[in-house]
Amino acid sequence: MRLLFLSFLILNLSQNLFSQWETMPATNFDSGKFSEQILSVENSLFAFNFYGESRWLADNNSSVWQSSDSMPNLLMLAKKGMIWFGIGFSNPLQNSFNLFSSPDLLDWKKSDSTFTFYPIRHLLVDGDDLILMEHNGNFRRSTDDGSTWPIVGQSSNTNEYDWIADSNIIFSIKDKAIIHSKDFGLTWQEGQPIEGLFSPINSKSYAARGSKVYVNGIDTVFYSENYGQTWKANFSIFHGGGHLGSGHIIFANDDGLFLDWGLGRLIFSPDGGKNFYPAHDGLPYPIGHEEYAVSDDGTTYLLDNQGNVYRLKKGALAIFEPKNFHQISISPNPASDFSEAVFPETLEKGSVLKVFSGNGRLVQEVLVDEKQVKFSANQLAAGSYFLICKSGEKVFSGKMTVIRN
Repeated sequence: MRLLFLSFLILNLSQNLFSQWETMPATNFDSGKFSEQILSVENSLFAFNFYGESRWLADNNSSVWQSSDSMPNLLMLAKKGMIWFGIGFSNPLQNSFNLFSSPDLLDWKKSDSTFTFYPIRHLLVDGDDLILMEHNGNFRRSTDDGSTWPIVGQSSNTNEYDWIADSNIIFSIKDKAIIHSKDFGLTWQEGQPIEGLFSPINSKSYAARGSKVYVNGIDTVFYSENYGQTWKANFSIFHGGGHLGSGHIIFANDDGLFLDWGLGRLIFSPDGGKNFYPAHDGLPYPIGHEEYAVSDDGTTYLLDNQGNVYRLKKGALAIFEPKNFHQISISPNPASDFSEAVFPETLEKGSVLKVFSGNGRLVQEVLVDEKQVKFSANQLAAGSYFLICKSGEKVFSGKMTVIRN
């Protein structure tokens, strides 16, 4: 509890730094709020619910959700040139679908053909062609605006929840490696297995954006800038009190990586998982059942389970380039007897270094008079410890391991 109190204290003192999320109009569906989803196509934002109702915001600055009585009950959308295409049920009990098209989202034309596939995961556009991804791993390509859909590729991983479609690059999982396809399942490139990862990658432990891939371990983020071909193991520090544990990855955008810290709060890393900062201000607590979308211009949208939508503009988190958060240098580390904490600058008189155990218990407090301070580790049990010190408006943090023979 003390760790949580310290975390909230630091966050509250830093409120003025972290007001990035903007509240947008709520979707206001009459029913099915529990199963809403959002989708960004170009710079328009769409919301769907379980009953096939649809809403859209024409651009980032829209203040009212639009709807159309003629809009079919769609599952997904894509835009090819100036024409919108959507997939909708013909007969939900038989998994039969139709392709619909519209020049303006208001007037919709139903395709003549009805097709029955395994439930569909994504609708994508590749030049003049439409691409369907099925839940069973098949990729189908239509060159005639939906009349025919031959299979052109397949994923070896048929778990739909393991797939990420980003900028027409398809990512998936193979044990402790990431695979990706740039030609919609025709060929796949397999990355290197991650050394030091204790268990196979799962859908809640990885994210991808462009060529960057993130995999969350325990207090370590494995980061790749080349689709998982090579990996860096970044030991993670949370500058806000507490430790990362094995929190779930929510998403990645152009600015970095977002994790669910537990307690309904988001934390953010701009540097591949080395440093994490609080990034939830402007969101409700707890946010609850997050759905997200990232637009072509880098704007990120978050939908909660009450139909509320929040917006984060690209670059809004640039403030997290360390200004008020700083790292403590600890030596020796690991330690068994004594250790020394060295700060990057002289602290205010009366600053106190606090040492917390991995489960959040305050185990030691040390008065810091200058830029460094020695403290005893010989009474500490083997394990991980987190050091926090506040000086004025600045917060210093670090992590130490204690070993015992």
